[in-house]
Amino acid sequence: AFLPWALGAAPLGVLWVHRGRREALAWAVAFLAAAAPLYGTWVARNYARFGTLVLGATTGGGGNLYMYLIIPNDVAGTPEQTRIAEADPVLRELATLNLSPVETDRWLYKKAAARIAREPVRFLGLCAGRFLKLWRPIPYKRDYGHNWRLIVAASLASDAWLIPAAVAGLFVVGLAAPEAVFLHLFVLSTSAVYAVLWAMVRYRLPLMLFVFILAAAALTRLWDRLRRPG
Repeated sequence: AFLPWALGAAPLGVLWVHRGRREALAWAVAFLAAAAPLYGTWVARNYARFGTLVLGATTGGGGNLYMYLIIPNDVAGTPEQTRIAEADPVLRELATLNLSPVETDRWLYKKAAARIAREPVRFLGLCAGRFLKLWRPIPYKRDYGHNWRLIVAASLASDAWLIPAAVAGLFVVGLAAPEAVFLHLFVLSTSAVYAVLWAMVRYRLPLMLFVFILAAAALTRLWDRLRRPG
C-alpha cells in the first residue's frame, strides 16, 4: 500500500518542495536512490524464492483486485460474498487450473484488467465507493463479535468527529509550509491504493496519526478564532 508513496508520490513531493531550484531533480533522484534498494530487497527475495520477477505481493493482489470487482462494497465479508464468488465463472475456471500462487495472482490480474477495460466507468464507481468505505466514520453493521451499539458509540466519540475535522485540517494546513505536501500525498496516495484494490475501515489505522495532526490543526484554528475579541 505504501509503495506508490515511496516510489511515486514522495519524489513528486521532493520536486514540489525544491521547485524552482536547480537541485530539485537531484534531490528527487537521491530520494529514489535511497528508497529503491529497500523495495528491491523484496523483489530479490521473490526472485530467489520463485525464480521469476514478482514486483509486489506474491499472493493476494490479483485475487483482491478481481474479487472486489465482482463483490459489492456493502456485502463484502458476508455470506453473500461467498455465494457470488462460488457462482463467478472466472473463479470457477480458476478452480480447475493447477497454478502456483504466483501464477494464480498473475492470472487474476489479467482477468481483472480485462474486466476493468470492459467496464471502466463501473470500476471508477467502485473505486469511489471503496475510498468512501475506507473513511466511513461508522463501520457497516456486521457481526463483529461485539455489541453494535458500543461500536457506534465508540465511533461517534472518535472517528465520527476526527475525520471531518481532519478534512477541514487539509484546508487549514494547505501548503502554508512546502513540506506539508508530504502529509497530503501520503494520505491520498495510500488511500488511492486501497480504493483501487480493496478497502476496510481498519486499513486506515496507519493513516490515523496524520488524521490526528490535521484535526488538531483545524481545531487550533477554530479555537484561535473563538478567542479573538469581537
